[in-house]
Amino acid sequence: MDLNHETQPTVLIIDAQREDVQLMHWVLRDEFNVVGAESVKSALPLLQSCSPAVVVLDIERFGSSSESQKSLEPLIQVLEHDWRCRLIVLGSNGGNSDLSQPLAEKTFGYFSKPLNFQLLRSVISRHAGKARRRSKR
Repeated sequence: MDLNHETQPTVLIIDAQREDVQLMHWVLRDEFNVVGAESVKSALPLLQSCSPAVVVLDIERFGSSSESQKSLEPLIQVLEHDWRCRLIVLGSNGGNSDLSQPLAEKTFGYFSKPLNFQLLRSVISRHAGKARRRSKR
């Protein structure tokens, strides 16, 4: 077992594209314990078992339809109860106008694709540090 991963903050990546999860793992692995899930449903047990400091959600596949937004409700409910966990959303439309109000209220950052990985890593570091400080209180 890598002891470094026990002391590093955990980042949960929710993205249907396995290649995107692998790329983000490669970019973030030196600073974070990176865990990936391909859907909100598969991410829910990970939210409880690994207590991520930051969740990165690729919103592209969900769209803005009410049915698509409804599939995000379990994630929103978990985030409402875990005040330490920070949500960062990835999308492609250049803004967060496609987010439902409850999701927008839980979002600490929004990034459009193509991603600036250096900036994303910086924002994740900042929010992971805040989450860690809040959990020590």
